[in-house]
Amino acid sequence: MTIKRKRKTTSIINNTLKDKAEFIILVGSETGTTIRFATAFKNELIKANKAVFITELNRYSSYKNAKNIIIFTATYGDGNAPANAQNFIKLIHLIEPKRNLNYSVIGFGSKQYPAFCQFAILVHASLQIHPKFTPEMPLFKIDEQNLSSFENWKNEWGNLNNINLDINLTDLLEKEEETIFKIINNSKLNIDNTFLIRLKPTNKVKFTSGDLLAITTKGEEKKRLYSVAKIDNTLVLSVKKHDLGICSNYLHKLSKTDVIKGTIQENKKFHFPKKIKDVILIANGTGIAPFLGMIQKNKKARIHLFWGGKTKKSLELYDKHIISALENKTLTSFHIAYSQDQQTYIQKTLESQTVLVSNTLRRNGAILICGSLSMQFGVEKVIAKIASQELNLTIEELKNNKQIRTDCY
Repeated sequence: MTIKRKRKTTSIINNTLKDKAEFIILVGSETGTTIRFATAFKNELIKANKAVFITELNRYSSYKNAKNIIIFTATYGDGNAPANAQNFIKLIHLIEPKRNLNYSVIGFGSKQYPAFCQFAILVHASLQIHPKFTPEMPLFKIDEQNLSSFENWKNEWGNLNNINLDINLTDLLEKEEETIFKIINNSKLNIDNTFLIRLKPTNKVKFTSGDLLAITTKGEEKKRLYSVAKIDNTLVLSVKKHDLGICSNYLHKLSKTDVIKGTIQENKKFHFPKKIKDVILIANGTGIAPFLGMIQKNKKARIHLFWGGKTKKSLELYDKHIISALENKTLTSFHIAYSQDQQTYIQKTLESQTVLVSNTLRRNGAILICGSLSMQFGVEKVIAKIASQELNLTIEELKNNKQIRTDCY
């Protein structure tokens, strides 16, 4: 399973108070990458002797001396706001600026998604209709963190404001130390073109189920991120082989004599919740990967696993892990939906378990969702309906309470 998911966060540091700054930089970032671009921009403004204040979009406020607001924002999932930007649209209607402000919006996203930079579009449009905000330049969108596109925007903004910004673009690239992994086992291709590959790091590296393994294949710049299961101190990946998939084909051809390089990226927001006794795990396809590790080791919680695949044969790849967990009582129940064999989907199966879902949430339990975005949206509609009818709660309240945790693509 691959996607650009949550990565380690980047700190936001200021040396100017918000009410003394002329330039305000607001950031919406799910992974920390957008913060890195915004921080590099801030540092160049400081070198130009400008008073700058940077903060998250959710912390938008009034700014006494501000003249110019620059917004850097990513889009999360299918057009959604990043977690640290979800309240911004409301805030701009609640907080009256102390003076008229020029603004610029730069959106970061991927054209692989239909809703490319959708949240940046919404932010720009919301400010455009506000009487106290004036756009300084058109909305600018950047695909896949393209450095030359960012340089073009930076130069255009700098020319408009008569400020020379000399950002070292190579500093914007992630610098992470790679680990060498031995191939322990690579399964045969399943009927649905999926396979399991087990890796063992050659040196000590901390990881747990739900973390991510970043792999860059030879001749490519883009990293592929795979959600990992930790099983017996090895990493297990569940991979879908695509005909034109460079990384999936590369991984499928590996044998026990091979080694690969990769980087573990901590994904704390999707670790198995501690001190929670009731947990529902929901996945489709290869999204089951992190759950294979979670159901093996967590003996104190009541865990209920829901999985959706195409056919009964699709399950054969994961059978032994699930049967072992059921036998060892680390898995309380297992619920399946086959889209081809049964003509049903995981959300329908979940809907039939209203009592289980409502009781889990009522006991302050958690629901973890991993897999495709379309599955996530369908599942969340079911959860929202159950939460509203049975608990008088909204799904937003459940998410804020960390009872709903997602890692979908």
